[in-house]
Amino acid sequence: MNIVANYLMNYENLEGKNIIISAIELHSNMLPWICLAKRRGVEIRIVDTENTPTDPNKIETLIDRNTVLVAIQHTSNITGIKQDVYTLSQICREKKVYIAIDGAQAVGHQFIDVKNMRCDFYVFSGHKRPMGPTGTREYILEKN
Repeated sequence: MNIVANYLMNYENLEGKNIIISAIELHSNMLPWICLAKRRGVEIRIVDTENTPTDPNKIETLIDRNTVLVAIQHTSNITGIKQDVYTLSQICREKKVYIAIDGAQAVGHQFIDVKNMRCDFYVFSGHKRPMGPTGTREYILEKN
């Protein structure tokens, strides 16, 4: 997510914009956005959620003309919750908002079809499920 946050850091006029995350994100999908908020005046909007998948409609209601990005985990390694990333990607595409999906806990455990998912960013660490060397990172930047 740091790569995506650094990508957004170069945007002009970020002040007053917002990024949406869920309340159950891991630090790897929370801290980059907090740092971006501190450096560039971006508002972080947190979707309140129970220990259930985040309701895509809740996220949709938080999206406005100042929303730049929705960042959400695909699957939680703590609760096992799988987010409806296909619906979330569709909503973000319709609203012309980037979506970044943290797939670190999903890759290697389920089939991932980013082409069909149509997300803007799907990120994961190469050393976890792909079993790459420590410190490797894999990321897909795909804009359809």
